[in-house]
Amino acid sequence: MMPKLDLWVLGRLLRHLTAMREVQAPIAFHVSLSNLTLGDPESLKLIETAIRSSGVQARQLVLEITETTELTSLHAARKFISALKKLGCRFALDDFGTLGALRATGADYAQGNYLGEPRPLRSVDFGALLPTR
Repeated sequence: MMPKLDLWVLGRLLRHLTAMREVQAPIAFHVSLSNLTLGDPESLKLIETAIRSSGVQARQLVLEITETTELTSLHAARKFISALKKLGCRFALDDFGTLGALRATGADYAQGNYLGEPRPLRSVDFGALLPTR
């Protein structure tokens, strides 16, 4: 059920972005994906096809995954992220808890309780996130 819901949301967003082609502002939308979608090869194919056929710049999409999702199947997650990054999509890792996992994902952004608003990973001071004793 979750992959169908994720695909529906993404499809609606792509139609919305297609209708906004005339807007000359840099627009990006974040879309959360479930762990079931992330591990489903068929969903990956459908998402790739939807993005390509929409004519929307994939850079306008920031796909959010949670660390628990990412760690459930690291291999599947990296394959999913790699395939969609090749199209131009960006990724945000949400609600991360371990810094090693954060760096290993290939995500472009990090967000969560420690950071507040999504921030590019290259701008995150990982040392500052470590608890002090």
